[in-house]
Amino acid sequence: MGKKELSKREKMRKALKERNEEAYKNKNKYDVSAFKTFMIDDLPQWVCGEGQHRIDIVPYEIGENHPDLEEGDYGYHFDFWAHFQIGPEKESYVCPKVFGEKCPICEARAAYLSDEYFDEDKAKACKAKRRTLYNVIVNDTNEEKDKGVQVWHVSDWFMQKHLADMAKDEFTGETVDFADPDNGKAIKFTRNGTDQKSEFIGHGFVNRIDKKKKEYTISDEALENAFILEDCVKRSTYEEMYEAYWGKKVEDDDPDDDDGSSQYVDDDGGEDEVNECPSGHKFGMDINTEPECEECDVWDDCKARKTAK
Repeated sequence: MGKKELSKREKMRKALKERNEEAYKNKNKYDVSAFKTFMIDDLPQWVCGEGQHRIDIVPYEIGENHPDLEEGDYGYHFDFWAHFQIGPEKESYVCPKVFGEKCPICEARAAYLSDEYFDEDKAKACKAKRRTLYNVIVNDTNEEKDKGVQVWHVSDWFMQKHLADMAKDEFTGETVDFADPDNGKAIKFTRNGTDQKSEFIGHGFVNRIDKKKKEYTISDEALENAFILEDCVKRSTYEEMYEAYWGKKVEDDDPDDDDGSSQYVDDDGGEDEVNECPSGHKFGMDINTEPECEECDVWDDCKARKTAK
């Protein structure tokens, strides 16, 4: 007899278990961080307000443009990096390095960190931040739930780091496949505040039970309506981002300009070593002990320094 072919849900379950393992391994990985400027138009997006929330993450089938996974595989989130407040229009851009392409803003940051053009403030402004997209069903109210699948764009710090930690029990080695459409979990958390000082707390997995105390699974309709997350972001060209940042076209740049304002270095993708805490704490020692750590631009570098000790 031939090998039994897995059903779509069985394939999804197997793939999502692998995504959980990958997310845990990559939770502190440094790489090449939002707003609607880089999201495609007419996309139903969930705006997470203050208060307690309960959501379901809906897995999706990977498309042809994912930078890491094969088309036809399954995942539950899209992890990427983006630059913010770029140029006079204060625009946001997905970092092209996510898709294996050169980034003029990362090149500018490398130049600002060089001995010749060192400028810590400009380098900090150029640093990409880690972001995450999810397909979600929001169970807070009937009105939200009736909207069906929405895309949620959120900082990695506020959600994915927590999910990756919670989903892996280091003591037993067991994983919680929370995005599994049949046997997964709902996610509860609370958001306090809505500005830059807001915090996301109380993350936890709970059984999928509705307000009538009935168990439920992710419906076929929701699975069919899930968005291909890597296609939900706009990809800008090197030339577009260069002009937005420098205020001039690449071909109009003056290679003889020696004031450092338009110079850049081709970044080979290595990590930039940051030697000082921007808030005056002990770099590589005080990580996650101070309020400023929550949205610190050098958190990954600080973590790496502490881990290396």
